[in-house]
Amino acid sequence: KYFPPILGLDIVSDDPTSVKSKLKFYKEYFKLSDGELSRLIERQPQVLGFNILSNEPNSIKSKMKFYQEELGLTEEEVKKAIKTYPSILSYDIVSDSPKSVKGKIRFYKETLKLDDEEVRKMLRAFPSLLNFDTVSDEPTSIKSKLKFFKEFLKLTDDELSSIIIRMPTMLSYDTVSDSPTSLKSKVNYYKQVLKINDRQLSKMIKQAPTFLGLDTSSNDPTSVTAKLIYLSSIGVSNEQIANNPLLLLHPTLKIRFRYALLSQIADDEKIFNSKNLMINENKMYARLEYLKQREDISQIPMHFISAGEEKFTKRFGVSSEELMKIYPLNENVIESAINDFNKQHKDKQIYLTEDEEKALTK
Repeated sequence: KYFPPILGLDIVSDDPTSVKSKLKFYKEYFKLSDGELSRLIERQPQVLGFNILSNEPNSIKSKMKFYQEELGLTEEEVKKAIKTYPSILSYDIVSDSPKSVKGKIRFYKETLKLDDEEVRKMLRAFPSLLNFDTVSDEPTSIKSKLKFFKEFLKLTDDELSSIIIRMPTMLSYDTVSDSPTSLKSKVNYYKQVLKINDRQLSKMIKQAPTFLGLDTSSNDPTSVTAKLIYLSSIGVSNEQIANNPLLLLHPTLKIRFRYALLSQIADDEKIFNSKNLMINENKMYARLEYLKQREDISQIPMHFISAGEEKFTKRFGVSSEELMKIYPLNENVIESAINDFNKQHKDKQIYLTEDEEKALTK
């Protein structure tokens, strides 16, 4: 269906151009397991018709070289990208037509007003961008999606470019249908549940666009609905979430323990209005324990916990890596921190199962 010429390929001989030789080449060159090789052929059977020997413009060697030079990737990085996105092997890298790789790179660069490195960064993160329709005005084309984002999400050209660079997967979102997983449905969900207007939603998107990719249609424990229920149970308001959408990006397991730790040195308003809940719990615990040995716990500023590594090391003469060895996070530490929190906060109890405690120490 996808590659009819497969029926005419040589599957008998050991000739360098036979299917046997090509399968061996792909497995060895890309370091694929049998399962990975099977998935590659299933997803992109056209590779069995590619030239694996010569240095002609459309050969595998030429395509590898092209992606290394155009995207600024190492050979190993290109091989890794191909494992995930095998379709990039079939793209037109030779012509300058609007539908070719060169044409699409040119489109992203000119339309989003990006420099070479910004385009490379975007494509390295999400090579499938090279597979999208950047030519037509169809509702699902990139042109239409960019117009939709700008108008529906109330973004300026510069704001839109900045967000796409940070989150190129946004260009794969469903902007056409009204299905529960579409962008329209997600936007309406946030506006209704958080009781926010277009301006507030636009501000959230500029701060943390990745929250648009979260599950808003189910009641799964990792869904936004479950996170909102938990955040509400510990007193986080809709306004705080709208002002700090990063709160939606963490599993409730992480938030619970990090919240218990930070409650030792700060009140809820400072915790939930900051970016401190983003700090890795191992690092957070180690830094906090170290600082508690140095000064009164009530005098520890929160910015010491969230400081960048270089700034922290310069200020205290010790790295987080060193501190995590001195103050390792284990199940006893977790249980003690949760118990201390529950004793001091009778109205807001935190509970972790045995499996959740183990998950935090992994």
